[in-house]
Amino acid sequence: MKVKGYDAVGIEANSIYRPEDGATDAKTVSGFGLLVGLVPNLSHRYRAVAAGIGQLWWSDNLMTPQFGSAVFLATVLTSTSMEPDPLLEEDPCDKCKLCTTVCPVELISNKQTMSVTIANREHVYGRKGHNARCIIGRRGYHGLGPNEKWSTWSTFSVDYPFSDNVADVIDLSRRVRSADPDRQSTRAFLTQRERCFNPNETYTNTCANCGLICWEKRNDWEENRRLLMESGVVVLNTKGERVAVPEGEAVEMDTPYEVRVAVPRQEARASPIPSTS
Repeated sequence: MKVKGYDAVGIEANSIYRPEDGATDAKTVSGFGLLVGLVPNLSHRYRAVAAGIGQLWWSDNLMTPQFGSAVFLATVLTSTSMEPDPLLEEDPCDKCKLCTTVCPVELISNKQTMSVTIANREHVYGRKGHNARCIIGRRGYHGLGPNEKWSTWSTFSVDYPFSDNVADVIDLSRRVRSADPDRQSTRAFLTQRERCFNPNETYTNTCANCGLICWEKRNDWEENRRLLMESGVVVLNTKGERVAVPEGEAVEMDTPYEVRVAVPRQEARASPIPSTS
């Protein structure tokens, strides 16, 4: 587009959010210098819906006929004049609500709904709890499933179930990030791209279950859920490796960082650190 003389700039997904007024580091406000509401300057999902790429499904993620919900988006803002595609008439989501069962922090309601109007059309999806829940889960501070028989690739957990008081969940989100040694001072403001491509930074994606559970074929949805539910619990071994073990072979141990860590039961027996289970 630039070669042809048009203005164009790429907008990354899951990287840029509106900063919180007065934030200087993880301890002064909410960590990452972000609003706990995770409000972006631009919604890639809404623009994808308006562009006819897909529809919002129950989890409020984008779902497409070709790939299901297993898609990642980026956007280019440009001064180029383009003919818009029509909105997608087909709804790839059949409201099975499997997405509500694979979230370790139970962010998505399986009964209540909310809606948004995009391109003069109302789109209805499952009501979501406060995004502070998602921060705790997606950033890896809590990966243990509600039944404690499976987990994401996070080895950490906090007290669960969460309080029904939103202020308490926001406070927990701020506390765990403030205690995280990897997110202090100016490092609290690093974007996803900076963490991914900086060799001196540690970046580990631990959860995207709500967006990845449903592929193109309906039969894969149930199989993906079964694989997750039977995958066991991820633990951190003495070599620093994350490995999955049957839930009975994992034990949680206290840490000084507002979270507990799951380790192999056999290794915990030889450790002087007190376990919590």
